[in-house]
Amino acid sequence: MTVQATLGGATLLGSSPVTWSLREGTQPVVQTFDLIPADAARLVTQGGPVTLTIKPDVGSPLVVKNLWVLSEAAGENEHVARVAVADRRWFWPYAWVYRRYNMRRRTGVKRVAVHANVPEIANISDTICFHPWSLREGQPGQANRWEALDALKDVMTDILAADTAQMPVPVYGLPANLRSLPLEDVVIDDAGDAALSRMLAYMPEARVWIDYSGAVRFDSRTSGAEVGMAAALGPEAVGGGHITMAHYSRQRPKKINVLFTREMELRFDFNEPATAVGSAPVTTEVREVENVLPVPDYSLTISNVTYPEGSWVTFPQAMNAWGNLTEAFGQLDYDVLCQAFVPGMDLWGVLQYLSALATDADWGHRIAACQQHFRQTFRINQRWLSRIAQLKAYRVATLDPTNGVRSPAVAYSDYCVIGTQRLWLRNAQTGAAYEYARNYTGYPADGVIGSDTRPAPARVSIVDDDQGIIRVDYLMDDLRLSDIVLPSKIVEASRPTARIDRAGRDYSPLTFDSVIEGTESERLPRLTSSHKIAFILTAVPGAPNNNTSLQKVEIRPSDLVDIIGDVGPCTGPEWTIRVGAGIETARFHWIDGYSAAIERAFGFNNDRAAAQAADDSKTLEALCVNLEADAEGAASCRAIARAVAARVYASLKDHAIGQATGHLAPHVELAGWLTDIAHEVGQDGATMTRITMPEKLQKFNLLAYLDANTRKIVLREVR
Repeated sequence: MTVQATLGGATLLGSSPVTWSLREGTQPVVQTFDLIPADAARLVTQGGPVTLTIKPDVGSPLVVKNLWVLSEAAGENEHVARVAVADRRWFWPYAWVYRRYNMRRRTGVKRVAVHANVPEIANISDTICFHPWSLREGQPGQANRWEALDALKDVMTDILAADTAQMPVPVYGLPANLRSLPLEDVVIDDAGDAALSRMLAYMPEARVWIDYSGAVRFDSRTSGAEVGMAAALGPEAVGGGHITMAHYSRQRPKKINVLFTREMELRFDFNEPATAVGSAPVTTEVREVENVLPVPDYSLTISNVTYPEGSWVTFPQAMNAWGNLTEAFGQLDYDVLCQAFVPGMDLWGVLQYLSALATDADWGHRIAACQQHFRQTFRINQRWLSRIAQLKAYRVATLDPTNGVRSPAVAYSDYCVIGTQRLWLRNAQTGAAYEYARNYTGYPADGVIGSDTRPAPARVSIVDDDQGIIRVDYLMDDLRLSDIVLPSKIVEASRPTARIDRAGRDYSPLTFDSVIEGTESERLPRLTSSHKIAFILTAVPGAPNNNTSLQKVEIRPSDLVDIIGDVGPCTGPEWTIRVGAGIETARFHWIDGYSAAIERAFGFNNDRAAAQAADDSKTLEALCVNLEADAEGAASCRAIARAVAARVYASLKDHAIGQATGHLAPHVELAGWLTDIAHEVGQDGATMTRITMPEKLQKFNLLAYLDANTRKIVLREVR
């Protein structure tokens, strides 16, 4: 029996090979066939669908249905006509798909409670929802969000509207987690083939192809079925290639070290002694800050060094360099500033008046700079700043996973609240004491910050992270019962009481601008002469300048069996991979008792034994709030590390590679990593099937190996 090949019932000529391929992707398979001119004209007029049939001399025939004759092609001579034939994917560029899936919108704002539960410093965050028109039909709400599989089918409806073949679209063999893959803010505005390619990009393991019946097929590349198809090909033809199993045990690493950027909370303290004038800048490695102000003068010479306007200097440096305000007044000092900050006495007005009398310098700007920055602007110890790559005014805890809002940096300090008439009226209603001013203790007495330590109602911000300048702005309470918040306590003996009987007994001032006669020097209202404040900020280590400044998570093949199965022996060297901070960071919260380990993480006191280094590693792992999968509001570093490692091990799995040619095998289909099948009838009448396996496996997107919760957090997805 001779080989017969027909297209739409017309016999194909043997003047050129008869070939048809199965190929994955959104682009059509296009082949040319030789016919007599009359048959070619009829098929071009008919268009399609037509069927390609190849009947070998032995075995089952190859039948490829629903092909379309596109046009005539140039033939060998006038007696041989040639036509171009394509599968149904040639229709797809003719369609246009316009879709928007799960589009975010801001519906309002909300306050997100901080861990310290201080209403004044609660962050205001956007409330995130979805535009109803971008959801599936039905009642608005999260249950009606588009899922990846449903969106894929929805895109296919527009594509198939242009496809007059109107064939079914079976979907099978897709990974079980496809429906849970994140899909948000997806805009499709493309031709049909490009639209489908974009949708498949959200499903890394999935692919599309057209089978022998002309049906659209979706399946998974990781099914492992390619080995069975290689066996189904039958005996390999000599000289037609060979399919073999490639073993990658020597390339698969024993373990994978995944490195994350560290974000570590640091505590910095300010300790202003009672006699602060003349104190020197901090030069040791202690975690301390200095009270500073920008030079208000055109230039200022301090210890033979000229500082231009805007340079940051400490208050003692500035006040010593300025000299006397006037001969009668003398030098501006801490005692004057402590008195000037108390309202009601208008000492600032007096200082501004005196500054107008001093014509040797711009004392007005000097006074204003003191008023703005005294006990409110600080500079981090430069030895510490030199080891910090980035400084952030937030803490490591995430308050709102929707948009990644972090808990704000906090300040623990003593402060004083000046009440309003509303406060007095409330006190009258509740029977509380009448007070012009109330002192609050925010800095812990023992210096240890615990879970019950309440921060001051202050907003901490980074003014200049290059120079380590921190700003503290004290805020009014949420009910607006306070008028002013002072940056430290008022001396208790000078605090006005608003009670005549008490003022008479203990000589306390009755108002801010009146004292008992004869007690002016010690009873004038003023801020306390000493002041302490503690900040907790977040810093990215810049030192040591090597991998030890990063957090390492070790992943072994045995840790990934539940994701990718057993990959076999792994005898290769360790593999180190970096995860960018844009995906996630390793976050470490501050605990006073473990300060030494955190300091050593920045390269201080690093000359320690290996045993101590191991202890530090365990301590830091305990301080990392998102190392394990139970991290709240932050993506687990271990989950991400497992996904990163799974990508590598999956791409190095033992798999079939190469090309093989056998007898015509119409039952061989695309499966797993089998990417191309070509059936051919040669000019000599020989029939064959050639299959192709890739040399290297594709590395899928990281999201393909993340669990649903981690994906949502990484993508800031609404939950």
